[in-house]
Amino acid sequence: MHAPKRKIKHLEIILKISERCNINCSYCYVFNKGNSLAEESTALISSDRVGDLRSFLERCTKHADIETIQIDLHGGEPLMMKKWRFDDLCRTLKTGDYGSAKLELALQTNGVLIDDEWIDLLAKHDVHTSISLDGPKAVNDANRVDRKGLGTYDQAVAGLRKLQAAWRRGQLGSEPGLLCVANASSDGATVYRHFVDVLGCRQFDLLSRMITTIQSPILPALAGF
Repeated sequence: MHAPKRKIKHLEIILKISERCNINCSYCYVFNKGNSLAEESTALISSDRVGDLRSFLERCTKHADIETIQIDLHGGEPLMMKKWRFDDLCRTLKTGDYGSAKLELALQTNGVLIDDEWIDLLAKHDVHTSISLDGPKAVNDANRVDRKGLGTYDQAVAGLRKLQAAWRRGQLGSEPGLLCVANASSDGATVYRHFVDVLGCRQFDLLSRMITTIQSPILPALAGF
């Protein structure tokens, strides 16, 4: 007699598809806090590794009753990947045999590279997209700067506006959100009102800033399930 499958309502996986970034946030725990793992790693995830993840999830769904699998595409900056490679990555993940589990794809981006072609790809694969932004221009640009030390607020908001327009016309299946690295010295009410009243966002997440970084060996996450 077989034991009943373990029930899992929501399995969420953060998948780093790029180990490089096109901006240079001062608080970045990956590049500016003494952790060299990213720069010592391959710039982009390989197609073989994406296939490994798909196989891993297929095995998971045979051993557990999973309702939803959510894969969050992160970096670095994930949109530094060539568009054809991103298209292939999404197609590989979406063609897995996950039984009755529903697969959802999400993307966290700084928004600088968003253009019409990217929006077409995000729409094609129904990828929920969130922009990283820390608040009004002065707050955001104090830390979220480009390689020349210039603030990225205007570029990020331009990307957000493109996504919002695509959602409003029905091209994207979900409303874009925001991810904010909260600064305790900033006025939280001002940041909140800016997101809601100025940018028109109805969903956003807040993160606390990481103060210290622990460098540890890379674990073989996909091995031996």
